[in-house]
Amino acid sequence: MMNRLGKHSEARVQPPLNTIPLAEAVADQPYTVSPMGYGLGCDNPKNLVQIQNLTVQYHGRIILKEVSIDIQEGCITALIGPSGCGKTTFLSCLNRLVDLIPGSAVRGKITIDGLDLRDPKIDLMALRRRVGMVFQRPNPFPLSVFRNLEMPLREHGVKDKKEIARRVEQALRDVGLWDEVKDQLGKSAMALSGGQQQRLCIARALILEPAILLMDEPCSALDPLSSAIVEDLIMSLRSRYTVLIVTHNLAQARRIANYVAFFWVRESAGTLVEFGHCQQIFEQPVHMLTGDYIRGRRG
Repeated sequence: MMNRLGKHSEARVQPPLNTIPLAEAVADQPYTVSPMGYGLGCDNPKNLVQIQNLTVQYHGRIILKEVSIDIQEGCITALIGPSGCGKTTFLSCLNRLVDLIPGSAVRGKITIDGLDLRDPKIDLMALRRRVGMVFQRPNPFPLSVFRNLEMPLREHGVKDKKEIARRVEQALRDVGLWDEVKDQLGKSAMALSGGQQQRLCIARALILEPAILLMDEPCSALDPLSSAIVEDLIMSLRSRYTVLIVTHNLAQARRIANYVAFFWVRESAGTLVEFGHCQQIFEQPVHMLTGDYIRGRRG
């Protein structure tokens, strides 16, 4: 079991940036994490995940370099930046999926509720139950809708049929699928539409009752209507779950996120340039490069 850290984090409120010319404020600054901006972004946030000097290498090549960031509990944090800047690698470190990549090496410290994720004695199955992941493309198992949700429960020791049925229904209700599939639970999940398949995959992650949900571009393979449904679903998860979402859609990030982390490639390695409240990042970014990216001048 993971212990709570106990202390609430406080955002550092800064004076309005429009009192300082942007170029003067940041032109000479190194790539760094910016102040938090305009205060708290969701109800009573506190540090749940703490990451210090995270560096990831594949076969000796640095992919992600010296990333330090605190993730707030019960909030939605969007990871933005161009392709190849290490966003997906960053996500994969939070449930140790990065360990499955041949030649990977991870340095730095990651804690969740004070638990050291790099501890070699950690129970990886328990960790991945607590930190669920939804991938870019829907990947339902080639089984029935019901079996897609029953299987992870049984793998994690849930055997009671009534409890399984209850949790399957609740997970499908949570993602707005119950009314659409309640009469098709025995049919193949592969027969669902793309948007339904992605919501089923989200339900499959939620059914294990994780504390954290990682989402790697969950809407990129969906049509606009299905994407809007998934966006609404993600926003409905706020406060109940801590959500980290990789997205290349800046409008989407602005619509759904409480906090935004902007990554960039510097000297061939992914680097965290700026992190702050969503409004601050989009309206008054501290780093000039962030402003250029947000406004479409870079990336």
